[in-house]
Amino acid sequence: AYNKRKSRNRQLQQQLAASQLTAMKAQMNPHFLYNVLNSIQGLIYANKKEEAADYLSKFSELMRLTLNFSDRQWHEISEEISALELYLQLEAGRFGADFSYEVRIDDSTRKENPEVPSMLIQPFVENAIKHGLLHKTGPKRLSIDFSLHPQIKRIIITIEDNGIGRKQATILADKRRHHHSFATHSLRNRVEILNKLLPEPVEIQITDKQNEQQQATGTLVLIKLPFKNN
Repeated sequence: AYNKRKSRNRQLQQQLAASQLTAMKAQMNPHFLYNVLNSIQGLIYANKKEEAADYLSKFSELMRLTLNFSDRQWHEISEEISALELYLQLEAGRFGADFSYEVRIDDSTRKENPEVPSMLIQPFVENAIKHGLLHKTGPKRLSIDFSLHPQIKRIIITIEDNGIGRKQATILADKRRHHHSFATHSLRNRVEILNKLLPEPVEIQITDKQNEQQQATGTLVLIKLPFKNN
């Protein structure tokens, strides 16, 4: 029984590593790379050499962090926030003044600096931008909050946007024959594998926000992670 359990555990670890690689490939997709390089090219043509150098520096640092994450199944929350900030700064270059974002972390989470699963949070942020905000007119807002629940020692992460909502995003994606959401298949599989390995589960809730007229006003993702010290 012990050997069987050990073999099953090893198999799950291999599946987790494979799902991590899938997540990394999704993040470094050709569209994202093209958009970044296009932005750098635009800054060079506009003779904004310092801005182009700064943008390129952020891009290379994000690449370094992402490759670093691909070798580890967990990393510190401070590293996660650094990568998210870089990713959002690069995306902000595409949107211009319409796009605003905020990444917040409470004092206890910052002090404890627990570990989070690699390549789990960023895809939800990418979905919020790519599917929720990209096709929205007017101000586009994104907020990401990290907090530590003191009683149950769980990390609570919320990702909230004021985008077009999942229903409209699915319609647009179907028209363009794009896959609607990385989170709908690969992420679900990744969470299932994690939950077979962890003593306490990863919980994910997605809420479609609506106003009084039942119109979509964005999406709220709530992620609860088991507390894991480094």
